[in-house]
Amino acid sequence: MKTLEQRINNVIGQLGAINRMLEQGDDCFAILTQMKAAKSGLSGAMSLYMEEKAQECSNDPKQLQRIIQELTK
Repeated sequence: MKTLEQRINNVIGQLGAINRMLEQGDDCFAILTQMKAAKSGLSGAMSLYMEEKAQECSNDPKQLQRIIQELTK
C-alpha cells in the first residue's frame, strides 16, 4: 500500500505530465484521461489522510465540523 507521501508525489508527477501535454498540444482525450487519473489519485490521498487522522480530528468537535463542511461543499 502506498503511503500518503507517495500518493501525493504521484499526483504531482501526473500534473507535471498534464502540463507538458498541454504545452505540446497533445490529444484532448489523452489529456482528459490523465486529468481523471490525477483527480482519482488526489481523491485516494484525501481518503487515506482522513483514515489516518480520523481519530485525531474527531477529538475536536469544532474541527470535525469544519472538515465535514469543507468536504461537502
